[in-house]
Amino acid sequence: MKVQFTFKLTHGGQVLESNGVVGVGTKNPMHAHACIGWDPVAKQVYYLDQHGADTIYFGHVTREGDDLIFDFNALSGDTGHYRSVSHVQSDSYGSTMATEKDGKWVDMGFHIGLHRV
Repeated sequence: MKVQFTFKLTHGGQVLESNGVVGVGTKNPMHAHACIGWDPVAKQVYYLDQHGADTIYFGHVTREGDDLIFDFNALSGDTGHYRSVSHVQSDSYGSTMATEKDGKWVDMGFHIGLHRV
């Protein structure tokens, strides 16, 4: 499946914003918009992600070694609690996704690898 995203710094460099499409060229592509910025109350980096017109996720991002850990919940269109582990390098990006079931993280079989073009 073809995925296309752009990233830019906004709000004077305070927010990383991404816009993209999952399933470019397919019959039903999904448009997504995400922002990463500073949550002054939690004193953590926040993650806000909108998939299509009806699904919104919110959570926080932490760093473990060379990985970014996204821990987030659905605010609308879904009821899940998720954890994405992302490994970012200068020319590639890899990510895995897990969901919480009965207090344990379960691999969702959703693994992506992207490279810069």
